[in-house]
Amino acid sequence: MKRALLSQIGYAVFICICVNGATQISAQEIAVPEGVDATAPVIVGSTPIATEGIATTGPGDLILESNDAIPELMSGIIDNRRVYNHFVRRGQKLIADDRILDDKEVLRLLEGAPRCVSRAVPLAQPLSSGPFSNDAVHERCKKASLMIGTLYDCGRCNNLHANLAGAVAISADGIALTNYHVLERNEGNVKGLVAMNYQGECFAIAEVLAASKANDIALIRLATDRPLDPVPIAKVSPKPMSPIFVLSHPHNEFFVVSTGVVSRLAKGTMTGDSTTWLEVTAEFSGGSSGSGIFNAEGELVGLVSRIHPLFRNERGAADSPLRGDLPTVYVEQILRRCVPVESIRSLIE
Repeated sequence: MKRALLSQIGYAVFICICVNGATQISAQEIAVPEGVDATAPVIVGSTPIATEGIATTGPGDLILESNDAIPELMSGIIDNRRVYNHFVRRGQKLIADDRILDDKEVLRLLEGAPRCVSRAVPLAQPLSSGPFSNDAVHERCKKASLMIGTLYDCGRCNNLHANLAGAVAISADGIALTNYHVLERNEGNVKGLVAMNYQGECFAIAEVLAASKANDIALIRLATDRPLDPVPIAKVSPKPMSPIFVLSHPHNEFFVVSTGVVSRLAKGTMTGDSTTWLEVTAEFSGGSSGSGIFNAEGELVGLVSRIHPLFRNERGAADSPLRGDLPTVYVEQILRRCVPVESIRSLIE
């Protein structure tokens, strides 16, 4: 998500945007950077054609030869530094072996993707009847949850750095969902985009199957020679007050669970946004973009997309800590907006 940084200058609160894969601010509050227009039309184009020797998954192409699973990486106590370093190291290996698409190649595929996938997607089967234990639901969703991000050169040191967000596997053959803006972002000297699962297995992006900029969603295929652990997609959005949880990676804190309920389905038409959003009360922040929203049965009901801050303007009293002659602008409430399951299904059906 594009990050909203709140900083107090003097006694007034201001908003600034950092396109570093953190929380995305709505267009009505401030000017949204190019490529993040919530009212932009759906991207329509032909099915992306694989570049010869790049977007295929045959031997010697995008498959990482040494990609062994590390079962204990996300079990028990999660060591955030170990996870981050592992992502960078295996991503560097993909880069060194020339088995990765850089940001320009991914952007080309993204902009050329149709708004609906042109071939059948073998989705995970619906879950059998419950009830399901919390442990079982968490394990299922953890296995389907991916880290996805860029590896870039900051220009100030000799190391590569990762800018991480989330994605969710929906098919065993490497098909996953994430946000459009996760693939569109550009930190400068980007060397490539990488995805990693809960066991530390890393994958290059092989193809963008479909995308909608307006709905902030992209369907991608990862280059893999082994099955992923997908999660089923719910048939419809849950009703208000239905329990949900988010499994995401805020600010390099990996596989964080936050719980809440569905608030509503809404369009931000008061500010010119005609996109339908699923609003939830579960917290998320920078780095959570593209991560899954799940119901109590472990079905995917949405993807984290953005926050929508509601502002209040006041003047401080003369005897208050705030100067009485300066208006104070602050965030009074935050709405947390997600891609609903209906937008997901419109991409694959």
